[in-house]
Amino acid sequence: MKNKTLSILKTFLGTLILSAPVLLFAQWSPGQPIVNCTNDCNWLKLVELVNRVISFLLYLATILAIFAFIYAGFQMMTAGGNESKVTEAKTLFFKVVVGLIFAYGAWILVYFILSALGVPSEFNLLT
Repeated sequence: MKNKTLSILKTFLGTLILSAPVLLFAQWSPGQPIVNCTNDCNWLKLVELVNRVISFLLYLATILAIFAFIYAGFQMMTAGGNESKVTEAKTLFFKVVVGLIFAYGAWILVYFILSALGVPSEFNLLT
């Protein structure tokens, strides 16, 4: 059962990674660059690329957290009174929440620091 679950999880993650442009609402098709930078590659294009990568990673973290919550809930429901499995599921819940708090907290912290420093929005990595 564990190998089957792991196989399904790997397939899902592979599909998720391959569909990253769709998740980012990017109008991208194979053969095109993520950021259109043919002759005028400058700082703004780099900022745009980094912004898209950061957005993708936050979306990915959120989606993975949802599936981790589902898995932990499934573990808790099928524990059958086994206290160690319930504790393991609760620990997973806690770790996922802490991970999301760190991911989004770091994003918010950087956003506020850049705003407080007066960085123009075109140079802000998080807009």
